[in-house]
Amino acid sequence: MLITVSGLGFAASHFLAGHPTCGRLHGHNYRVEIVCEGEPDDRGMVADFHDIRAAAAAVLDEVDHRTLLPGKSSEVSVAVEGDEVHVTGCKSLVLPREDVVVLPVRNTTCEELAVWLHDRLVEDVPSLVNVRLWENERSSAAYP
Repeated sequence: MLITVSGLGFAASHFLAGHPTCGRLHGHNYRVEIVCEGEPDDRGMVADFHDIRAAAAAVLDEVDHRTLLPGKSSEVSVAVEGDEVHVTGCKSLVLPREDVVVLPVRNTTCEELAVWLHDRLVEDVPSLVNVRLWENERSSAAYP
């Protein structure tokens, strides 16, 4: 049986290194959908919706209202210096450390963010089979 948890989300800014339009710093109100699979337990549940939402909220809170930066990019260098984060390469930025999250991704694309989110949730949501991340009403990425 499949169950779906939706109505989750976060707001964040990012840029895509080398992209003609998305290379500019911009933001999205991301929406998240989580699909789990399994057989219902003695309570009749595949997984408790509350537990899934709590696990997702803990991860999403880390990126909510932050600027997302790629930590594994060949085009963007990120250096934390005290209370500041210095971005160099395709873009030159200095941002407050508290406003930034450096993610272990090559680029902060919807696809890479979906993989990162899946990998963060899979330990806390053992019945997880799919994470879909929507960056707007027309565009999403699902993993796996």
